[in-house]
Amino acid sequence: MKSIETLSSILIETLKEFSSEGMGLTQESLSQALSSKKEITGLLLQDLHVLPFADHPSDQLHPCPPTGNEPECEKQSLQELDLHCRPILQRTLLKILAELAPLSKEEHLQQISELQQHLQQSKSMNDILSLSDEMVGTVRLLIGRTIEEAEYTRGFLAELGRDLSGMEKQILSCHGIHLETYNSNTRFSGELLNHADEMKDALDSRKEYGQVREFILSRLTAVKAAVDTKQKEDEARLREADRKLSDLRATLDSHREEIAQARMRVEDLEKEVLLDSLTGIHNRRAYELRIREELRRFAREGTTFSLTLIDVDHFKEINDRYGHRTGDRCLREIALRIKSSLRNIDFLARYGGEEFIAILPGSFLEGARTVAERIRAVIQRTRFRYQGGEIPVTVSLGVTEVGEADNSPEAIFTRVDNAMYRSKNDGRNRVTTL
Repeated sequence: MKSIETLSSILIETLKEFSSEGMGLTQESLSQALSSKKEITGLLLQDLHVLPFADHPSDQLHPCPPTGNEPECEKQSLQELDLHCRPILQRTLLKILAELAPLSKEEHLQQISELQQHLQQSKSMNDILSLSDEMVGTVRLLIGRTIEEAEYTRGFLAELGRDLSGMEKQILSCHGIHLETYNSNTRFSGELLNHADEMKDALDSRKEYGQVREFILSRLTAVKAAVDTKQKEDEARLREADRKLSDLRATLDSHREEIAQARMRVEDLEKEVLLDSLTGIHNRRAYELRIREELRRFAREGTTFSLTLIDVDHFKEINDRYGHRTGDRCLREIALRIKSSLRNIDFLARYGGEEFIAILPGSFLEGARTVAERIRAVIQRTRFRYQGGEIPVTVSLGVTEVGEADNSPEAIFTRVDNAMYRSKNDGRNRVTTL
C-alpha cells in the first residue's frame, strides 16, 4: 500500500507540473514525464519480478521469459501495467476533481460531474488520457478565477487601509485644532482674569481718581485688543476646521461609495456561488451550508427537520429525445412547481443534474411525506408541451426525518438517497420514507 501512495503522489506532482508550466497533456507527454521519474521507474520495473502495488499474490506481475517473442512480452507487460495503473490513476484524478468541486461555479460543476462520470467509465489508460486536456483546462480556469478574486480582495483591502489612514490623519488634525482652541481659550481667560485683578488692585490702592481712570482705560484697551486677536484666531481655526471637516466628509462619501460597490460585488459573487444559474434556486453548495446549520440547530436545540430528495424520472430520455434545451426548460418549470408547493421557511436547492433537495424545518416525517405527495401530484399534472405534443414528466421522491444518530450531513443524505432509489426501483412516480 505504501507503493500505491508513492505512485499516487508521483502522478499528482506530475499533473501539477503540467498545469503550472502550461504544457499540453497527452499520452506521449505524460509517458515521457513519468519515465523520467526515477521513483516510478523503480516501482514499475524492479527487474519485472513483482509490481510493488500488487495487493494480492494473484495480482503480481511476472517477467516474460526470453522466448524470442519479445514484442508479445512487452504487449503483455503493458496490458498488466494498464490493469494495475488505471485504477490508481482513476482514483487519483477523481480525488482531485472532488477537491476542486467546492471551488467551482455552478456552470463548472456540471463539467466536473461529467468528467467524473467519464473517468469512472474509463476502461483503459487511453480513455483516461483522452480526458487530460479537458481536465487541465478546468484546473486552469478555477485557478485563474481564484487568483482573480484574491487580487480583487487584496486591492480592495489595500485601498481601504489607505483610506482609513487618511481618515485617521484628518481626525487627529481636527483633534489638534480643538486642543489648540482649548489652550488658546485657557490663555485668553487667564489674561482677562489678570487684567481684572489689576483693575481691582488699582481701585483698592486708593490712588487718585485720574490715575485709576487712566489705568483702567489702558487695561480695557488691552482687553479689547486681546478680544479682537482672539476672535480673529478663532475665525481662522474655524475655517481650517471646516476645510478639514469638508475633506473628511468627501473621504467618507468616497469610502461609502466604494463599500456600496464592494457590497454589490459580494452579492453578485454570492449569487454565483450559492444560486443555480439554470433554475434560479439554491445550488448544492448552498444546500451543504444549510444542512450543516440545521444539524447544528438540531444538536443544540432539538429542532427537528425533514429532508426530501426529488429526482426526475427518465430525464436522460427527455434530453435524448427532445434535446437539452427542452430538458433545461423542464427543469426550470419543475423547480418553479416544487417551490410553489413549499412554505417560505422551507429550503429548496438543485442538488445536481435532475435532482432537487428540500429541507423542511420543523416538519416531522408524516408531514414531510404529505408535502412530497403534493409535489409528486403537481408535477404529474403539469403539462410539458413540445411542438404541439406533451412530454410525460414524473418524479420519484425519498423522504426522511433527522434522528439522533445523524451526526453528519452524509448520514441523513444517504438515508434519503436510499429512499429515493427505492421509489425508482418500485416503479417511479412515488414517495418512499425511511
